[in-house]
Amino acid sequence: MRRAFSAAIDRRSLIEDVTKTGQVPANTFAPEGVFGSAAQNPEIAPWALDPELGEQKAQEWLAEAGYPDGEGFPTVTLMHNTNEAHRAIAESVASMWESTLGVQIDIQDGEWHAYLDLIEKTTPLAEVPHVWRLGWCADYFDQNNWVHEVFNCEEGANRLRRNCVDPTCSEAQPSELDDLTQQAGSITDPEQRKALYRQAEEILSEEEAAYAPLYYYTHPGITKPYLERGYPVGGGLGHIATWRLTHVGDVIGTDGGILTTYDSSTSIELPSGAVSEPTVLLHRPATGMPRRGKLNSFGRVFNLTALYSDTGMAAQIVPGYVYSVTVHYTEAKLGPTAEDTLALYGWDQDAGAWTQEGISNTLDTVADTLTAQVDHFSQFAVIGKTNRVYLPLVLRSR
Repeated sequence: MRRAFSAAIDRRSLIEDVTKTGQVPANTFAPEGVFGSAAQNPEIAPWALDPELGEQKAQEWLAEAGYPDGEGFPTVTLMHNTNEAHRAIAESVASMWESTLGVQIDIQDGEWHAYLDLIEKTTPLAEVPHVWRLGWCADYFDQNNWVHEVFNCEEGANRLRRNCVDPTCSEAQPSELDDLTQQAGSITDPEQRKALYRQAEEILSEEEAAYAPLYYYTHPGITKPYLERGYPVGGGLGHIATWRLTHVGDVIGTDGGILTTYDSSTSIELPSGAVSEPTVLLHRPATGMPRRGKLNSFGRVFNLTALYSDTGMAAQIVPGYVYSVTVHYTEAKLGPTAEDTLALYGWDQDAGAWTQEGISNTLDTVADTLTAQVDHFSQFAVIGKTNRVYLPLVLRSR
């Protein structure tokens, strides 16, 4: 009967029509990214991921339990902690149960602290709602913190009252699931642990149907397209030090245009007639610095590419035209590089060297600006000679 209620929930519609923040339909407890997770495994509760199959199985199982089309089934109390979002989810789930199973649902809510007290396993069973909602966020990303610490009837929170032998759950009798999570936490072989946790998830969702997993949380956020960053499994910002600002791009028409980088440190200006048709111009900071002999770069290394917007084919400057690249720098970042030797160089892939072929440089040391006239697209770097003082090595004889 519990499995029928779980199968009757159309998780896909719940996400698309109610929550609307890209959650992932759940057929297990732990999401992807948690060690031992079996999320989205089609062999576990496939009806949770297939709404049509779920509706069919839900009606079959309820009929097998003696309630065809919900006839004679008592009113079900569905409770959630007071929150408008939770209310909307509860109303949607109740509607699914009523239409698929033919049962009546009474939705209730309660203030958070009183709600938690009510669903404690020590609350007399007669006072607990038939169905209630709760979520879980990881303390650490291992199934021990999920199926074991949440559901194990002896060592976990066991709010589901699994295997309780009395109405206030003062004692519980372990079953296969409890043995599995206990064993998985006591061994070190990763593959064996995964297999044990997979079995535990299957028992929770299908055999015991101890709960109805709805969806895995997501953490909506807005990220600029030129920001390259990581997305931690548990949400949050992660390691900001590893974030990297990357490319900018724009369509430059035959009448010319300007592309400026995210930090305004570099601008590329194409004059009218420099391209024969609308062109997508892309500026990408380079991830590495090719060898440069005795020259030194202070970080201004970038790839400049162009593609015809209609065909996606590589574009080049119309013969006889040049475009300008203007780079702003600060003396503090030059390090050992001699300011008066700064110039824009292009990488010659065939020669395997930096070169100024096709580039004419103008340096303004007062404005800390380097402007170059360039007749091609390539990888470029602002580099110069280094000022290093080499002291003589004096060896003292004994």
